Amino acid sequence: MEIIEEKFIGLFGNLLPGYSGEPLLVSVSGGIDSIVCAYIFKKFNYPISIAHCNFQLRKKDSDADATFVKKWAAKNKIPYFEKKFNVKKSTGKGQSIQMIARDLRYQWFYELAAKEGFAHIVTAHHLNDSIETSLMNMIRGTGISGLTGIPAVNGKVVRPMLHIFKEEIERYAKKEKINFRLDKSNLTTKYKRNKIRHQLIPLLTKYNPNFLEVFAGNLDAWQNISKVYRQAVARLRTELVQYDELMGAFKISVLELMARGVNDEILFELVSEFGFNSSQATQIFEAIHHQPGKKFYSKEHVLLIDRLFIIIKAADEVLEISGGYEIEDNFPFENESWKIGLLETKKLETLHTGPNEMLLDYKQLDWPIQIRRWKSGDKFTPMGMKGKKKVSDFLTDLKTDRFRKDDTWLIETAKGKIAGVIGFRPDEKFKISKNSKLCIYVKRKSVYF
Repeated sequence: MEIIEEKFIGLFGNLLPGYSGEPLLVSVSGGIDSIVCAYIFKKFNYPISIAHCNFQLRKKDSDADATFVKKWAAKNKIPYFEKKFNVKKSTGKGQSIQMIARDLRYQWFYELAAKEGFAHIVTAHHLNDSIETSLMNMIRGTGISGLTGIPAVNGKVVRPMLHIFKEEIERYAKKEKINFRLDKSNLTTKYKRNKIRHQLIPLLTKYNPNFLEVFAGNLDAWQNISKVYRQAVARLRTELVQYDELMGAFKISVLELMARGVNDEILFELVSEFGFNSSQATQIFEAIHHQPGKKFYSKEHVLLIDRLFIIIKAADEVLEISGGYEIEDNFPFENESWKIGLLETKKLETLHTGPNEMLLDYKQLDWPIQIRRWKSGDKFTPMGMKGKKKVSDFLTDLKTDRFRKDDTWLIETAKGKIAGVIGFRPDEKFKISKNSKLCIYVKRKSVYF
């Protein structure tokens, strides 16, 4: 067995110690790396199928790649899957063609694996690729995880060539007389990765002829350090990131952050699982002391800097609902969001209401009433107080966090009077008193704070 084959089979076994012959989906572009990867699997009788992505970026060359891989798979009696992508039409704002292609590729691989029953997806990333990734991350700024290069296992994806240098692959292909396609775009310095590959690494190698070997050792060290670091971060996350069921949100105590000496780098580790990047983490850290009420947005979450907490909610639960509901004097009323009923006051077990409920004196109300979100200028006389107070000031005095404040609803009578702020307090005039015989019970069913 060749040394490269020993490395390949050895790493594959270490990455999947419980592997027992499940079908593998191997990504093959037609280039030397992926062809060698598929070749070794085939040589040692692994049950593989080939998946080829045709991104149509190099016109005839792209089609020629697809034809080559298809024929290679047929010659070696390997099941073959192919898909064409129109990457240029898929490119979004701020996204490079390379990143779009990467996302489309992995999305298809996972769909194919689910449909065809592949246990694992194999890509041919090698040690040089991992070194380049680490350098790219280092140049643009990264945490410890970014220094470790390409992960050997990521979900269903397995990369058994990450301990093998490019030069070893080239020597092996020559010795085994393996044919492959040459992607000329890899030779240009148009892309950042290619600049690192063809300009930066050769320059660093002039200073240290063993640069690649030394850096590979660094990757191993950083990966070991990263494991310890991730374990410590996981413990810290468990202690600091708490889920508040009432709010339906995650909370991080600002006081606890300060007491533990958490900086913006560690804060990034705490909020990155919600989709926030390192740059945002630095801004969030700075906003803790200077910008209460500021919001930050990731793809799937909204983060709020409150007075005492950092609050994180799923974006689809932070709704911007306009308008309201007009309710006639006709009960019971119920829809997907609200439930309203008429009750005899003497039958009430308690006048205490929950955070999404309200009791009002039926006799004092003018119909129809409207349930709506509060707006600037709304005033009422909170129960137990004298004189009017702006709803905004009332909520601020209660130290209501911004999420709940934005999502607070009230009841307005036909005469334009605020009868109460739901979940907080009724107006003094509309409260339940000893003379109240009937009351209106209002409950919000769908809650977003």
